[in-house]
Amino acid sequence: MSADTPLVFEAELRTGPEAGAWTVFDVPGSAAHFGTRRPVRVHGTLDEVPVQITLMPTGNGGHMGSVKAATRKALGKQAGDRVRVSIASAAP
Repeated sequence: MSADTPLVFEAELRTGPEAGAWTVFDVPGSAAHFGTRRPVRVHGTLDEVPVQITLMPTGNGGHMGSVKAATRKALGKQAGDRVRVSIASAAP
């Protein structure tokens, strides 16, 4: 599968236990799909809200994407809610 092909899945938004932790979602199969375990710039949608983010390695072979407060507000969602993710590589 090509990194240009959108990766589509459902994910639960979550936050870490430490104060001020980011709200993130896990990206299943990301290392295989994007061909790297390094940070990956992607674009796409969370539900129908457009996003451009950098997926960060989790250290166990996967990635996670952060969700800014403005995006959560546009979605009307917070940690514990599910979103439909559609992302593709933003690399030229």
